[in-house]
Amino acid sequence: MKKVAVIVLLLLIILCPYTGYGQTHVIDSLKKELSHNLSDQEKSHLANLLAIQYMKHNNILLSLQYAYISLEFATRADDVKTMSTAYLRIGNSYSFANIHNTALEFYLKSKNILKDTTLTYNLASTYLFLGQTYNMLQQYDSARYYLDLSGKYISRLNKRKWGNILLILTGELEKNTKNYTAALNDYNKSLSVLQEEMDTSGIIKALFYIADLWEETGNYLKEQEVLQRILQLAKRSHKQHSTCKSMIKLAHCFLETGNTDQVRSLLAKGDSCASSLEDIELKQEVFLIWSGYYDQTHSPRKAYQYFNKYLESKDSLQNQYFKLVKNLLDIRYNTESKIKELDFLKKNNEIQDLYYQKNIFYKHIIQGLFFFFLVTLILLFAVYMIRRRSHRQLLEANKKLQKINTELKKRKEKQQFENQVRNKLFMILAHDLINPFNALLGFAGLLSEDIQEYSRKEIKRHSEFIYQSSKQLHFLLENLLQWARIQTGRFKFVPSYVEVNKILRDVTESYKFMADKKKVTLSISIEDNMIVYADDSMITVILQNLIHNAIKYTGEGGSVRIKGTLKNDKVTISVCDTGCGISKEEIDKLFVLEHHFTRKGTSGEQGTGLGLIICKELLALHHSTLLVESKPGKGSCFSFSLMQKKDNN
Repeated sequence: MKKVAVIVLLLLIILCPYTGYGQTHVIDSLKKELSHNLSDQEKSHLANLLAIQYMKHNNILLSLQYAYISLEFATRADDVKTMSTAYLRIGNSYSFANIHNTALEFYLKSKNILKDTTLTYNLASTYLFLGQTYNMLQQYDSARYYLDLSGKYISRLNKRKWGNILLILTGELEKNTKNYTAALNDYNKSLSVLQEEMDTSGIIKALFYIADLWEETGNYLKEQEVLQRILQLAKRSHKQHSTCKSMIKLAHCFLETGNTDQVRSLLAKGDSCASSLEDIELKQEVFLIWSGYYDQTHSPRKAYQYFNKYLESKDSLQNQYFKLVKNLLDIRYNTESKIKELDFLKKNNEIQDLYYQKNIFYKHIIQGLFFFFLVTLILLFAVYMIRRRSHRQLLEANKKLQKINTELKKRKEKQQFENQVRNKLFMILAHDLINPFNALLGFAGLLSEDIQEYSRKEIKRHSEFIYQSSKQLHFLLENLLQWARIQTGRFKFVPSYVEVNKILRDVTESYKFMADKKKVTLSISIEDNMIVYADDSMITVILQNLIHNAIKYTGEGGSVRIKGTLKNDKVTISVCDTGCGISKEEIDKLFVLEHHFTRKGTSGEQGTGLGLIICKELLALHHSTLLVESKPGKGSCFSFSLMQKKDNN
């Protein structure tokens, strides 16, 4: 939306200049002149200038009101030039508010009334705005046609700044149609013109277009060079908004290239600058970059917090936009009704004058009056139908807004529920992780303080405790990181044909020590060369969790069996143990994060309750489910199925 606003303001400043002592002084002066007894054409011109000044103040509602006032006086004057200018100004207001379809409607009205005229200035302006609007509506053939047509009229006017704006709009069109070389050429031509004229503000705007082009093509090194140039120029010319914007975009550029050291410094400055400017859109971009930065620096909680701030600011901007649209529709409904009534009265007076000028017989007068009343009734009915349709459109818009508000409310409630569940999880994890740390620190402290007083046997026993605590802590943290990667979408699903036998051997070998330590028999029963279509890293994580849990909940002298069977073109992998087992009520809680079901192993091992939840989510990506069969005191069996590779696949 901001890029559209910048283009509209550039066009207004170049196409419709107005000098004065200051914007506030200019507005007061124009209002005072408008109150004088002037012709309708002069009043239309003054109202048009007021619409321009309010748009420069970003006051779209007042700008649109005065644009309609300009149209009302132009309609009374029946002057094509002033009516065209009024239509353009109304279209500018809607375009500034990102309502391009309505803007297009008024630009086309201007084009239609200029047909068969020689008003080069108005024709050039109209075609330029039509080209820009069709570009925004992604109707690129129409956009190119009107921009080319505008160029022909601009060449007749011989206005260099108009040509510069045309280059910018053509560059935007080329960029939108993925013709990046032509777009860069147009931007550079515009930049050369602005550099010759020493127009600092224009140079900065042109450089931002070039930076956006490099960002879209993924050339972040080129983008960095352009943004560094903008930052230096903006600081030197004391352009606070451009300085702030360039720092934020630079931070995003460094984030994309993985240079997180530069990101934090630039983003902190940009954040402070955006806050001082009270620019919601810049703050929204800052929140999103902070989220990405903390995600890359492995701070998921802060990344999540800033992403929530980004969503809140985005919702706030959307609500403001919907309110603006509603107000613009109200203005259009009220003012266009007045203009239609004015047009009706004007036609009414013309009919009366026509009949009074004719000296006809009484019979003709009666016929004329009858015709007049008939036309009046038709016009009144037409006005009534138009107002009724406009009212119906307004009601439909209100219903849509209510529906959107309801959806936003539901999404907010869903986010609050997810936040509560995750907060609960983090509290539980903090509690479950502290025990391994205490054991690790306790035994390490004993060894570091009194190692000379312990025998080799005692030192070995303490070292084994430290090793087991460290290994348990590593497993807990690994599960937590895997879950965080899944929740943030960084655990990418990349399936391929993988050999199940090799994965099982590698995972089983890594848990052999843990099984031997508890005197648990670990065995594998699977056919050779079983190949499945799956993500090997995800299957490794799933098997690690299932085998770890099986050993964990199996007492000394027990056994853990891993089986692989083939049936109906599917390979079913089962991990069965002779451990303590799970009741039916407990099975229902295993895969629900809100309930957080976990318990200690047969040797007091700690757990987070995340392992099986991770398994369930990873298997869902494989279109598979985790099945559980268990009896308390007799053991458990967890199994899942994967698609087998066929020779003719």
